[in-house]
Amino acid sequence: MVYSDNIHFSLEYAISIILVLIVCNYFTKLSPQTSSVIVVFIGLIVAYITLYILNMLFPAINKTGSNMYEYIVFNLLNTSNHTSYLQIWPPIFAVFVLFIILLYSRYLG
Repeated sequence: MVYSDNIHFSLEYAISIILVLIVCNYFTKLSPQTSSVIVVFIGLIVAYITLYILNMLFPAINKTGSNMYEYIVFNLLNTSNHTSYLQIWPPIFAVFVLFIILLYSRYLG
């Protein structure tokens, strides 16, 4: 049996965590004197129910989230390659560093 130490973060877990944070925040504001153990228990129940509903209603939500992530990464990398900013920024950065050095050494004023 092979055990994996990696945790795969998916879209349904992201939605579940966001919903749990909203519910716990609302519950804490609703009754601030409530014990933190009860708030954590309510958060776990909300997380379980959210994951169960997402798995029942949207079984392909993780694949959709993975496709969206791959599309965004592809567009970001592809756009930066076509604009050739990677070739422009090193000389600009070198000039900026020289300007800062000259400014702090008081040769510019």
